[in-house]
Amino acid sequence: MFIKSAQEIVDKHGLDGIDLDWEYPVNGAWGQVDSQPADRDNFTLLLKALRQAMGPQKRVTIAVGANVESPKSCWEYGADDNNQLAKQLADSLDIKR
Repeated sequence: MFIKSAQEIVDKHGLDGIDLDWEYPVNGAWGQVDSQPADRDNFTLLLKALRQAMGPQKRVTIAVGANVESPKSCWEYGADDNNQLAKQLADSLDIKR
């Protein structure tokens, strides 16, 4: 449902894509937000499905934490580095501290 709604909004308003800013999957914002270990897998699945639905003509970007553990704790990208992540799941990363 989210992906369909996002795609409709992007198309309706002629946007070039979507940016996800889900800053605390799994780590729970250091105890401030409830989270589950499955958040990481679910976020990865969301990115994969969103990337597929948007197609190559639309951008998918994500905000990520600047700490070195962020990629390991937030999503499973099956790659050796963040450059591979960008190629597989997102067009760019917005690195936040």
